[in-house]
Amino acid sequence: IVYRYNSSSSSSINSSSSSSSTNSTNSTNSSSGGGNNVEKRVQGFIAPPPPPLSLPEHMKLNREIVNMIGADEVLKLVERRGDSFNFINVATAMASLPKVAKRGKHPHERMLVGKVISTDARFSRLLMLACAHWPSFSARNCASVMFGLSELHADLGVAQASDATLLIQLVAVVEQHTGEMKPEAIIKTLRALETLEAARAAVSTSGWAALGMAVEREAPEMRQGEVCRTLLALSKLDSAKAAMSVSGWTALGVAAEREAPEMKMQHEVGGMFLALSKLDSAQAAMSASGWSALAAAAERMAPSMTRETIVNTLHALSKLQAAEAAMSVAGWTALGEAAERTALAPQNFDNRNTSSRGSADNAAAGRQQPGRQERLESSRAPQQRGGGSGGSRAPGGSRAPQDRRGEGGTRHDDFRGTRRHTAGM
Repeated sequence: IVYRYNSSSSSSINSSSSSSSTNSTNSTNSSSGGGNNVEKRVQGFIAPPPPPLSLPEHMKLNREIVNMIGADEVLKLVERRGDSFNFINVATAMASLPKVAKRGKHPHERMLVGKVISTDARFSRLLMLACAHWPSFSARNCASVMFGLSELHADLGVAQASDATLLIQLVAVVEQHTGEMKPEAIIKTLRALETLEAARAAVSTSGWAALGMAVEREAPEMRQGEVCRTLLALSKLDSAKAAMSVSGWTALGVAAEREAPEMKMQHEVGGMFLALSKLDSAQAAMSASGWSALAAAAERMAPSMTRETIVNTLHALSKLQAAEAAMSVAGWTALGEAAERTALAPQNFDNRNTSSRGSADNAAAGRQQPGRQERLESSRAPQQRGGGSGGSRAPGGSRAPQDRRGEGGTRHDDFRGTRRHTAGM
């Protein structure tokens, strides 16, 4: 180890060693031809580096919450470590609970999970922790908690999530800290206010005005998805629409025009058109170049549009004369082809993805389901049940309906031609 210092300075370096820590120490002072610089060479053992600083307990808890994959895991942690939660842990747990509870589940299964959460004492404890920590919440924390409660209430049917006492307190904190809100916090707050009536009623006139000013302030920083979600949220909140200034709508219009060429998600294009069709003030603030940019985005994304998106886009265009005029012939052609493609695509009557193993196997093997006439004929044919004759008959001689389940729990409804998936129930 080489130490270099100026011998004429008031400070000096003192080194000491013990027999347990050093074998030998040889010091050599040499004057190097430039001034009073002194070089000191020390030989011996080097002390190991200090151990890395351990993360604070609340940061460890936050990582643990974020990495959980099930609602029961979150609630178990609340039960086991809730006393150690700080306000950040409470906000993270409330935001994570609906996400993991909904993950991979069909709508009817979500409601069953919501019923379990509603009667779980551990969720009641989480609500109590939120009531205890709300004075420490920032605007971001409040937005996360409110959005989590709105998802629990709307998507999972958890009635306690709309508790007015807690929501009134959260709204008060939001109104105090709107000046520090970023786009994501603004969007979460607006979307929560769509669903939570008690929270919406608690917002004051000045609170709505402050939210409008926050939208105007952050619009230049919003990306394409954030612009779309902000417009959609505003289209569903009359009080928020009324509180927006002309300059606020103009800022959103400029943001929409700026981000339209960068849009890569087909649902964002459809959502933008749908929101603008419901916002007269936003329409008035859009420039001709803004409509042209959105029309070009619709033309570009049309080949990937789903049925729902193409329906929303065409419905919105029927109400937006400026957008209709901005569409090119190629744009209308692309939308027409998308409409034809989605109209001819197989309809998913359940309107959801299925986890049925039998359906997945059939799709992978390229098998075709029997037609309606074939199913009707097969339903009339006698069938063996339990080794007996052709099955039981209802009073009057007609055959009783039979539950014929396919592989993986898939039941085919012979008379409607639809599927009802019972896997996982």
